[in-house]
Amino acid sequence: MFKDKKDIKLHFIGIGGIGMSGIAKILLMLGYRVSGSDLEEGNQTLILKNLGADIFIGHHKSNIDEKTKVVVYSSAIKEENPEIKRAKELQIPLLKRAEMLAEIMRLKYGIAVSGTHGKTTTSSMLATIMYECDIDLTHIIGGVVQNLGDNAKLGKSQFILVEADESDGSFLMLNPVLSIITNIDNDHLDYYKSKEKIFESFLEFSNKIPFYGHNALNIHDKNICKLMTETSRPYLTYGIDRECDYCAKNLKTSAGKTKYDLYFKNQFVRDVTLNMPGRHNVLNSLGAISIAHQIIPDLSPIAQSISKFQGVGRRFEIIYESNGLTIVDDYGHHPTEIKETISSAKEFKKDQLVILYEPHRFSRTQDCWDQFIECLQIPDKIFLLPIYPAGEPPISGITSYNLSLNIPNAEALNDFNDMENVIKRYTNTKTLLLTMGAGRIGLKIRELVKEFH
Repeated sequence: MFKDKKDIKLHFIGIGGIGMSGIAKILLMLGYRVSGSDLEEGNQTLILKNLGADIFIGHHKSNIDEKTKVVVYSSAIKEENPEIKRAKELQIPLLKRAEMLAEIMRLKYGIAVSGTHGKTTTSSMLATIMYECDIDLTHIIGGVVQNLGDNAKLGKSQFILVEADESDGSFLMLNPVLSIITNIDNDHLDYYKSKEKIFESFLEFSNKIPFYGHNALNIHDKNICKLMTETSRPYLTYGIDRECDYCAKNLKTSAGKTKYDLYFKNQFVRDVTLNMPGRHNVLNSLGAISIAHQIIPDLSPIAQSISKFQGVGRRFEIIYESNGLTIVDDYGHHPTEIKETISSAKEFKKDQLVILYEPHRFSRTQDCWDQFIECLQIPDKIFLLPIYPAGEPPISGITSYNLSLNIPNAEALNDFNDMENVIKRYTNTKTLLLTMGAGRIGLKIRELVKEFH
């Protein structure tokens, strides 16, 4: 790596993914040669092309040659991938996405945002605060921040902000100086196998902070409260109407915005305005504020700058409004996330709330079956698309149709072609139509909305 950077070629398998693309962008901005492959072209592959990356559509052994110095792969890539096999033939080092992220973090003081839910929004809020307070941050975030224009940027300051992905345990490769843990929920049991293993991993992550660093912890989460009694590293607490370091009081929501009073150690600081609804987003903002305060001494401009945050793509993103119908798209795919998003949706005061949901992974649907039944009963009508497998084999009996049989007002759809008829059914009604899922539903609803325009 001490050679001329232009002589060092790095190849990414699955480069179009939001996490992979962010790392690739930073390496391009640092001056390295980057190539990558993905199954189809998308927004991120086009952006990377414009930045100078060599992009291949499809995974083929010919995409990797002797000039490649390292191959980076995402967790979705299997051992039988032809590019993985080719890298092994040529004895080219293979790195997981998180390993490369850890290498980049070595260059600066690392800030990591972890937690089962809310990582992307919290990271994006923190990045917004830092830029608004004139700190030229390097960031790699798992979503496109609307007010920043991208998911990654190479900054000139000594700080780098990243999301710490717990899904495959790889966040334990990171060594941040400051971190946020938003919550600890029973997700990714296909990897962890038990709730106890999930907790142990987050405890280990909290202890990776140096003695002079801090973890920011959400005191509303029961697992985090347990973690506070077991971690050996310094921490800060945040919450709503609770005894904690950073507290929000007097919450008021109207017209999709939330206002609250910020208190630090029981002392009023100032009022805060969020351009989004939801108590969970208030908590996300408090996590971001608490870590920003470890870098920026004055809390007032930190709290003021959060009003500049305009949201993240696919995080309660309004994509269509006409004739009383509002369509909102959201990435949520776990029962906890769905509950919080439904709560935010109800603040819009529409006549009815209708959800189009694409379940994500057979294993998650099986592990959280009862929780899905509970949370999906809340809307007036729920339409269930087939489960997005994310590379998993089917599990007997675990289908959207069988799930729908347990939910009043639920209807199972055959495929994405049925979505258009659902939207037409509610076109001239005062309805909030919420599309949710981490598979292809976000892309499909945008294609349909374009036709309406």
